[in-house]
Amino acid sequence: MRIARNIAMFAVAFFTLWLIASRLLLVDAAAAGERSGRWHTVRGAYIAEHSTCEACGGKGSPEAPLQVHHVLSYELYPERELDPENLITLCPRCHLVFGHLGDFKAFNPLVREAAARHLAEVKSRPYTKADAAKYRRKFSCEYQNAP
Repeated sequence: MRIARNIAMFAVAFFTLWLIASRLLLVDAAAAGERSGRWHTVRGAYIAEHSTCEACGGKGSPEAPLQVHHVLSYELYPERELDPENLITLCPRCHLVFGHLGDFKAFNPLVREAAARHLAEVKSRPYTKADAAKYRRKFSCEYQNAP
């Protein structure tokens, strides 16, 4: 009887220690920048729903697939990792240029606005003199001195 009680007490103590250690490991994993186990599912679903680069309109390719960028840096806001409102689809080039302002150590909290502005310019590309006049009128504040 005494042996069974000691085994039961050992099992409870072991389980309690295991539970505490596993919670500490989860906290350490988030602090270390490890992704949630659901990240790949959320990422895939987001790309399926937003299948073009939101800055240039590109579709991606096998060599340069579309990427999901966190508007607010995952390292600084790990609680927003899976929040669709914090995600934007970008091609690799636009990810660096608009998402990180040319430096992957930085982040751009205004990436949505920058991407939308660039996409509007891309969609309005001038190919003729008439197109150029329309383009100048549409983006005149930025191109007042253009020929």
